[in-house]
Amino acid sequence: MLNRERVEKDYLPLYQKFRMGTCVWSPLASGLLTGKYNDGVIPPYSRLAIQDHPVINRLRAGFFSEEGRRKIEKVKLVCQLAQRISCTPAQLAIAWCLCNPNVTSVIIGASTPEQARENIQALKIRHLLTEDVILELDRILGNKPEAVFDFRKS
Repeated sequence: MLNRERVEKDYLPLYQKFRMGTCVWSPLASGLLTGKYNDGVIPPYSRLAIQDHPVINRLRAGFFSEEGRRKIEKVKLVCQLAQRISCTPAQLAIAWCLCNPNVTSVIIGASTPEQARENIQALKIRHLLTEDVILELDRILGNKPEAVFDFRKS
């Protein structure tokens, strides 16, 4: 949801020419799209609570940077939308990925069996992502890639 350019724009010619899809990973943006960081506090059970790890330190810094705070404001709105359509933000994010006709599979991760069960429920709520819901997500995220005009086809 937060990084759409490559999947929705850059790879588009491959989907069309070779009739292939793509596999996406980290549909929850390392947990950001679950909403657990919305209040600016790192939960003690979160991997961001791990100290002195270079990758985690960089991820944590990104979440709480100015750009990260802007993303969190968008995630808060995604959480409200998820509540309105009776699902979790994680389920909404995963289902949104699954609704892309060019996505053939979504790699999910979970730290607990409960998270795995919650994520798998995204399959059952795909029908909740109506055209209106997708349009609202596009409005909230404000990052839908614009199609590039191909002069060779005109």
